[in-house]
Amino acid sequence: VVLEELTRDQPQVGDYWHLLGVTLAATGELKAAESALEKACRADQKPARACYQWGRVLQASGRHEAALQAFAAGPRGGI
Repeated sequence: VVLEELTRDQPQVGDYWHLLGVTLAATGELKAAESALEKACRADQKPARACYQWGRVLQASGRHEAALQAFAAGPRGGI
């Protein structure tokens, strides 16, 4: 609930989206996690692992092409 409020009140903060996405993925809510992690990955100041986590959720959902694109959107030189 706290993370949902933070993302609603400050949607520009990528860290909040990242934390919400990871939490949703851990509880098996992959569709909701996918959306939150995409927002984190596309944020101006994206968390270092946001695109990687988004790619992992896409991969777990069987969307391998989209996962490769998400991985590519992350920082170069590592995860």
